[in-house]
Amino acid sequence: MKTGIVFPYTGDTLLLSHMPNSPQMMEFVDGLGDTPFHTLFKMSRCPQGKFLATFVKLLLQKGVSPYVRDLNQLLPIDYVDQSKNKETYDILRKYTQREY
Repeated sequence: MKTGIVFPYTGDTLLLSHMPNSPQMMEFVDGLGDTPFHTLFKMSRCPQGKFLATFVKLLLQKGVSPYVRDLNQLLPIDYVDQSKNKETYDILRKYTQREY
């Protein structure tokens, strides 16, 4: 049975697209201090390429903030390998360029 907001192994983002827009999502962090972006990028089998970029765009559309730092004081963009995921890096860079 599939659970969670996305099925990274199938590329299905349907659940994520139906996630309600919520002010609480803006700065939501879990018990480990991670936002949905941090959780995604720290996954051992994190999606790559176009799928990752699509996922990031959907999270941004849902109001998830790319400005929240984790417990290591790192922004989500700090976990993106620019050489492997340039599109994702560029998307987040537009939002966080004021942070650098």
